[in-house]
Amino acid sequence: MTRLFWVVFATSMAVYLAMALWTVPHLAALTDGQMILDMRPTGYSHAEVVDYLAALGDDGRAFYLTVQHRLDLAYPALLAASFGIGFAILYAGWLRWGLIAAAVLGMVADYSENAHVATILHSAVEAVSVEMVQSASFWTLVKSGADSLCYMALLIGGGLALIARWKRRG
Repeated sequence: MTRLFWVVFATSMAVYLAMALWTVPHLAALTDGQMILDMRPTGYSHAEVVDYLAALGDDGRAFYLTVQHRLDLAYPALLAASFGIGFAILYAGWLRWGLIAAAVLGMVADYSENAHVATILHSAVEAVSVEMVQSASFWTLVKSGADSLCYMALLIGGGLALIARWKRRG
């Protein structure tokens, strides 16, 4: 199962790197350095979204809706699978299942965020309502919280497993 973890984790990180090194910088360049909505862990306001859309333009919207969202179609499931496999290896009992539930919540929130952001990107700037932005931002916050918890749990569990391994060896 450890090998499966590393294969799925490496695949998810490859997709993440494609976004981090290609699509996100491309979209930031189109918006004078503004971060894409998906990468704002503390959420965003209506005014911030209106400003972002104005800077993004039609070509940027098209790129976000196609290239960025296609990569982000695979990433949430790959990340949740990585977390789930990692938690199955590192933890037992209720903690394992609670962390797996957090990973699934992060995935569901990411897909919900993507759907809400797509609705915003398809809308004319003046048609983007405060409610649309609040809903998208809510899912961004849920995703960020769940994923942060999962990353911390994976690092802590992996660190503890390494320490235990070193102690057994010597």
